[in-house]
Amino acid sequence: MSAARRGTGGPASPPAETPAVVLLVGEDREACERALRGLQEALPEHVRDVAVERFDGSELVRALDAARTVPLFGGRRLIVVRNVDWLAGRGGDAAREALASYVAAPATGSTLALIATRADRRLAVVKRIEKAGGLVVCERPREREMAGWVRQRAAERGIDLPAQAAAALADAIGTDTALAARELDKLALLVRDDSGRRRKL
Repeated sequence: MSAARRGTGGPASPPAETPAVVLLVGEDREACERALRGLQEALPEHVRDVAVERFDGSELVRALDAARTVPLFGGRRLIVVRNVDWLAGRGGDAAREALASYVAAPATGSTLALIATRADRRLAVVKRIEKAGGLVVCERPREREMAGWVRQRAAERGIDLPAQAAAALADAIGTDTALAARELDKLALLVRDDSGRRRKL
């Protein structure tokens, strides 16, 4: 069985060869959104604006119909379904059955991206997604990993953040990566000079 990808201190990324169905699961919203951006960026640039459709977990049947529809502009399309809470095993039998049928015979022209806070990995449909390499676990970094996470994300924004400053930000924020990302975005704006270049902290 393929091991699930884990998105904590490092980037949460979809598999290099994207499976037909990807499940992004975990409480780290920043990591899930990061992995989702990776799926979007894998689409041809000229169709990204029209090749992505978004649905709620309560609209699974519509989402699956969209996934089975042949893309108008050719190439792959990305179908995003948020709040698939029924994968945690509480109710939603019909939705899980519909998803299982789709996973058994997915559309060749679409990537179905499911986003959930929790999923029961004992469920047959989740096991099948994981076996195909489509499970991405988005966990928050541990407290001791957070300073490193902050420095890495700062570097991606062009900020040379000293270790002491990264540790101070991590101490203030804890393991809330979404909040940390927003604060780093603000910092990235503050450290630009009038020409748009980065100033060293």
